[in-house]
Amino acid sequence: LGSERVLGITLPSQYSSGETRSDAEELAENLGIELRTVPIQGQVDACLDAFKVDKELSSLPENVAEENVQARLRMIDLMFYANKYPALVLNTGNKTELALNNCTIYGDMVGGFSVLGDVDKDRVYELAEFINEKHGREVIPITTIERPPSAELKPNQTDDQVMGDMPQTLAPMVRTIIEEGLSLTEALEQFSDTFSPELIEKCFVRLDASEWKRRQASPGIRVTKRAFGNGRRMPMAHGYYR
Repeated sequence: LGSERVLGITLPSQYSSGETRSDAEELAENLGIELRTVPIQGQVDACLDAFKVDKELSSLPENVAEENVQARLRMIDLMFYANKYPALVLNTGNKTELALNNCTIYGDMVGGFSVLGDVDKDRVYELAEFINEKHGREVIPITTIERPPSAELKPNQTDDQVMGDMPQTLAPMVRTIIEEGLSLTEALEQFSDTFSPELIEKCFVRLDASEWKRRQASPGIRVTKRAFGNGRRMPMAHGYYR
């Protein structure tokens, strides 16, 4: 594409760490792309205030609904930019996130094309390290590679709190389940020395229960021998774990 045809947009909320913001600035500078900052906290506050008209709804405790407001407002902002120029939003979600339901429908799943949709989380890190090694410098900031991954949608959040372990640790098991079509029994036999039976079953539940989201995901580059979509067909209403 050329760096002159790529626009980076950072959309910080109150939970976005200083490292995340500085990493975005450093990455844009290293890539030679333009970076614009659109803080979303004002939008988040206005959106949540609007729901207060429903007294019953607003009396309920906070949960993932408030977290997902941030992801969905970011989608609105990105699509606004895309419509104005016009441009194409590139989805950056990876295969492990899509597999284990660590993604927000109509939020961070937005995009006309998925760059990493068939690249597992451990391979994302390997690609980052390869790029830096190839160029002999930190194109991708080392702090991005070394710190625990997080959606940063609430205080001190890390991905393992939702997924049961770090996604890069789960990725090889999830990849084997998908590419070899393992049953739950086979996965328990193969990975019981590494993960607890409860976590393995949880991965199966999350994998199959999120099929409805993947049906609405952006098309992308096929990398593995079994990508989501035509490579792995799963009925959305299966009831396997009920």
